[in-house]
Amino acid sequence: MYEVSCRELALTDCDFDLMAFSLERLEFGIIAHVRYEHPDAYTAAIGDHDSPERKALRERIAAAVHEVAVA
Repeated sequence: MYEVSCRELALTDCDFDLMAFSLERLEFGIIAHVRYEHPDAYTAAIGDHDSPERKALRERIAAAVHEVAVA
């Protein structure tokens, strides 16, 4: 299982933490959270799936994510 938090994505004023079984689900979950809780932070990344901003966010998630053992 993979885990990432807003703090690890440079949104230090948020305690949101997300776990998912794939990086793709993690990305979708982060985008959903950002869309409603941080609309100004990653505005360009929320839209087009192939935008440079979305790719940069995807890279930031991949760099910050860590694996968590599932019991």
